[in-house]
Amino acid sequence: MPHVGAPVLLSLTLLLNLLPANAQGMNQSASEPAVESTSDAAHQACLSDALPAEKTIAACGQLLNNNPLNIKLLLRRASLLLNQEQYQAALKDLEQALRLNPNMTEALRLKAQLHFSLEQYSPALKLLNRAIQVQPADPEMFFERAVTRVMLNQIPDALTDFSQAVRINPSHSEALNRRAMLYEGLKQYELALKDYHHLLELEPRNYDYYYRRGYAYFNLKQYPEAQADALAAYDLDSTRPEAQSLLEKLKKWLN
Repeated sequence: MPHVGAPVLLSLTLLLNLLPANAQGMNQSASEPAVESTSDAAHQACLSDALPAEKTIAACGQLLNNNPLNIKLLLRRASLLLNQEQYQAALKDLEQALRLNPNMTEALRLKAQLHFSLEQYSPALKLLNRAIQVQPADPEMFFERAVTRVMLNQIPDALTDFSQAVRINPSHSEALNRRAMLYEGLKQYELALKDYHHLLELEPRNYDYYYRRGYAYFNLKQYPEAQADALAAYDLDSTRPEAQSLLEKLKKWLN
């Protein structure tokens, strides 16, 4: 869920490598291709990100008419339908994919994104729990579950999941960023600072990270450090008001 609530289109590479042919619940014999049994034009259109969504969805539908048990096609169309907010149609494809393979992590994840988009956070959490049981080394699963837990106000568990995402992928900037914001909300500013230090190593010209690290310093009464970060943010974008506001607040403490 790159950002949860905005379902992500499955990439062509992912679509072509989701499953070995013998695990996809297809009708074809081993000698028959999975997708190429229909026209090449429909195949290319279904996998294209350049065409209008309605044409891509229609092309996927044409392929599925001839091959209704192809999980790759079901997931492709479901992801397109999710992006068009056609939730009932997407749910139908995802449920069919999960009937064919109940442990298909991408189907579980997309279905969780669907429920998240509908603000149905408890069903989304259950689906992500299942997906993580199947694929416990995917940082994105932990990140998306953490965001879902935030929406359910399960803050300690959310922090645990953000931390697990960072352990698996130390450069996961979104997990670091969200964790830092939670730490700030809990007034654990020292922990937030550590995450902002790491984030600025990854993105040394990010206005928001400088500003928010500066505010963490301000809350810790480390005013010179706060001023340095506010100035760095201001230098990156002098049109935004946040750094200017922090500099104004600091005048009282530095003069």
